[in-house]
Amino acid sequence: MLDAYRNTLDYEGEGLAEAVAEVESYFSRASLNPAISPYSLALDFGDSIACACLLEFWQSRGVPLVAFVICRSAHKHKGFGKFALHQTICKLRQAGYSELRALITEGNSPSETLFTHAGFRRVD
Repeated sequence: MLDAYRNTLDYEGEGLAEAVAEVESYFSRASLNPAISPYSLALDFGDSIACACLLEFWQSRGVPLVAFVICRSAHKHKGFGKFALHQTICKLRQAGYSELRALITEGNSPSETLFTHAGFRRVD
């Protein structure tokens, strides 16, 4: 996860400890917005995750939320993020969900492009 965020708009100098805490928080049963792992997707190459689209359930809105679309730097710009997001959308549709939300940092052009191409629209 840390490698995926380095040198991006969302990187704020976090280190390994903060990245581990973020992953633990995502998978925690005590999380405010619990992970919905059955609809998430991780793509691995060998012994590491190359890309993932991780979903959680946004309790206050009652809908699934894209928590992370992350790709290791060596696997960026190869379509893996697009594939992972598309697969999670398909899984959600098959399960009967009709809505998926995402929160994107203003100015994060790669994420804005990814989600726009996937059919998301901006809501203020």
